[in-house]
Amino acid sequence: MTFVLASPYVFVGGRLQATFRRAQAADECRLLLSFDGQKWQKLWAAEQTGRFEASIDLNPQFPPEGPPRYRYWVRFAFRATREPTDLGLEEVAFTNLLQMAPLSLPALELGDNTILYTDETAAPHVVRVTHEWVECSASRPPAPPPRPLFPAAGAAVEGTKFTFAWEPPEDPDGDAIADYHFQLSRWPDCRWVLSPNFDKLISRTATKGQAKYEIPYRGLLNPGQTYYWRVRARDAAGVWGPWSAIWRFTPQGPGVPLNVQVEVNRAARTVTLKWEPNPQGRPPVRYKVYGSNEKGFTVSDEPYLVNVGNQGEKQRETFPANLVGETTGTEMVVVGPGAPPRGNKAFYRVVAVDAQGVESGPSDYATATRPFVYTAPVTAARTGETYRYQIKTLFSLGDLRCRRIGGNPYNAAFWDREQPRFSLLEGPAWLTLNEATGVLTGVPPAGDESPRRVTVQVTIEGLGADTQTFLLHVEPGG
Repeated sequence: MTFVLASPYVFVGGRLQATFRRAQAADECRLLLSFDGQKWQKLWAAEQTGRFEASIDLNPQFPPEGPPRYRYWVRFAFRATREPTDLGLEEVAFTNLLQMAPLSLPALELGDNTILYTDETAAPHVVRVTHEWVECSASRPPAPPPRPLFPAAGAAVEGTKFTFAWEPPEDPDGDAIADYHFQLSRWPDCRWVLSPNFDKLISRTATKGQAKYEIPYRGLLNPGQTYYWRVRARDAAGVWGPWSAIWRFTPQGPGVPLNVQVEVNRAARTVTLKWEPNPQGRPPVRYKVYGSNEKGFTVSDEPYLVNVGNQGEKQRETFPANLVGETTGTEMVVVGPGAPPRGNKAFYRVVAVDAQGVESGPSDYATATRPFVYTAPVTAARTGETYRYQIKTLFSLGDLRCRRIGGNPYNAAFWDREQPRFSLLEGPAWLTLNEATGVLTGVPPAGDESPRRVTVQVTIEGLGADTQTFLLHVEPGG
C-alpha cells in the first residue's frame, strides 16, 4: 500500500504515526520512502509484536541543505509467515511541516473575487466547488481611516526614516480599534507592496496600538521617488474595514553612495576606501564611513545590540559604535598609517549627508583584503632589554549562520570567524613569535648590535597569506 503526499509548498519535515498488528517476530513489516515513485529507501522496520503504535520522525529526510521536495511516497510493505490477518495496519496519520511565504498565500478580500479552477481531466465533466466561511453580522466594520496626519497627501518628506501617522476611523458599533494594516507601494493602485517592511500589521510593530507606523531603517526608500500608501482598521470584534484612500508622498535627501570599493597599497601598508556620489536625490556635502569586522554589519553611531546566536548563555551582545570618520571627499584611508582609530576593519559602508543634514541609507559593504598586516613594525631594539612588536592583521568575525548539529538544523552563531596564524620566516635566533596572538618578542644578547632582517607571515585558511619584512636595528643597552 502506497501513500502519495504532495503540496504546492516545500516539505521541510514531519511525522508519521501508525498503529500496527504483528503476530510473529518473523512477520515482515517495513516502511519505504521515495521522492520519485521509482527509487525506494528503507524508512523503518517493525521490531515489536502484538498491537503497537509507532511514531517515525520524517525531519531527517528533508534536510535544509537538500533539494526542495514537493512530493514524496511512503510504501507499507507486509509479509506474513502464517495467516495474512496476522499482520496489518489499523491506523495511520501524516503530519507535514511546510515552508511558505505569507505574502504568497491565497486569500479572499472584501468585494468581488475571481477564482481560477483547473484539473487534469481532459473529457467533459462537471465540478462543484464549495466555498465555506464564517461570516459575523453582529459587528459592523470600522470606517476607513479618513485622512493622513503624516506625511500629508502629496507632501515632500525629509529623509527616508520617519513615522507614518493617520487619523483613527470611527466604528459604527463603538468598538475599539484593535489593529491596523499598513501598505506602501511604488504603484498608484498599491497592487504590490514595495517589500515585507511595508506590508505590516501594526500589532506586530514597535508602534503597536497606535495609529502610526515607523520605518525601521534609513535607505528602504529612494529619495526623489513618489510612493503610495494606505491603511485599513480592524475593530475589537475582529472585523476588518475597507481600505483608506491611497495617499502619495516623495522622500527627499541624498542617495545611497555607489560603487564602494577598496584600493590596497602594500608598499605603504594602507587600504583606501573609495566611492561615487549617487546622482539620484539631493547632492551630498559630506560622507560618514563605517567599519566593522562583522560581515553584513549594521551602521551605528552608538553601541548597539547584536543577536549572536542561540549557542551558550549569551544570545545578545553589545557591539561598539562603528563610525570610522567623516569626510567631504569621496575616499578615505581606512587601514594602516593615517587610518582613524576605529579603522583597520574588514568591512566598510558609506552614508551620504546633504546640506540639510539628512542622511542616506548605508551603502553595500566593501570587503578589504584579508589577511593584511596593517601595523608599522617596531624597528629598534636594545641589547639586554625586552623587544616587543604586536603584529595586527585584518580578519572577519563572520556573520550569523545556522549549522546542523545532532539533527537540529537551527544552531545559530558566528561560526565563520577567521583565525589568523602568525609565523616567523626570517630573523635572529633570540626572536620568537606567538602563533595565535601575533606578538613578536625577545631579548637581544650583548654583541648583537647589527641590523637584522625580519620577515613575518600571517595566514588565514582558505584566503591566503601576507608577509611583512623590515630591518631591526639593535643598539647597545644602557
